[in-house]
Amino acid sequence: MGAPAAPDPASVHSGSQLILVRADGGKFPNGDAWKCVTCGVPETNAAGRSPTLDYPQPFTDGKRILAGTNIIDCGSHPITDEACTPEQIHI
Repeated sequence: MGAPAAPDPASVHSGSQLILVRADGGKFPNGDAWKCVTCGVPETNAAGRSPTLDYPQPFTDGKRILAGTNIIDCGSHPITDEACTPEQIHI
């Protein structure tokens, strides 16, 4: 179910990705304890993206994360929100 596994070119999980992990025992709406934030972001939303995602630091607004030289931005939605989909994210 879902996207094919890497190294299939259609995999959204290939390359370096940024994930969130629920440390409180909770789950995201899909039932997983983790959410891939940068998987499947359209290329048009990632112009100028650096492959380096080290030392991720959330902004206090909960809608953006600094990772390497990238700012991952979900617009008006918190990164953890179900409405924060790859189509909403800009890097």
